[in-house]
Amino acid sequence: MHESTLHRLFPSAKFDEPLKRYTAWKIGGPADALLEPKSVQGLVSAAEKAREYDIPVTILGGGTNVLVRDGGIRGLTIRLAKALTNVDVEGTHVTADAGVLYPVLANTTAGRGLAGLEFATGIPGTVGGAVYMNAGAYGSETTEVLDWADVFRDHEVVRMENTDLDLSYRHSVIHDHPGWVVLRAGYTLVPGDPTELKARIKEF
Repeated sequence: MHESTLHRLFPSAKFDEPLKRYTAWKIGGPADALLEPKSVQGLVSAAEKAREYDIPVTILGGGTNVLVRDGGIRGLTIRLAKALTNVDVEGTHVTADAGVLYPVLANTTAGRGLAGLEFATGIPGTVGGAVYMNAGAYGSETTEVLDWADVFRDHEVVRMENTDLDLSYRHSVIHDHPGWVVLRAGYTLVPGDPTELKARIKEF
């Protein structure tokens, strides 16, 4: 792939960016192009453009459960953490972008008096990664509170219900489809006392 193609298609990306800056283990060679989209639509647009030009796409979340080789990653790397970070709360229903850190979501919902995601405080990844692997801790799993996930697949955004995601221990159907990308997720929680929920999080 010619470097000028990446520059032309993704002018806002960082080029030859060392990925050790974005992983918990502080190792990893450069990404040909590293893009941090500011919206879900921006992510979809970048992924569609890359596929149109047969550019490989790698999704990077919080960088906590990944090892990047010294040779780096070819093509386009899309980083979600600190980019797609919107959280919307309506009653007991919560919608979170794929780049929201799971501990942040746990504390945000607890502060709003919503129970069910306290376990997420012990998971140092993102919402997207949590859906991808049905993340869990302290005896609870994502599948217990997850309603749906919007997934970019086959050139369109599809809302997949919990049962469609085939969630099991550290697995989802997305494992079987490398080209699929989690964009956002919806949860249903239950009312709780903010003070008690925050105290429970501290106990974890």
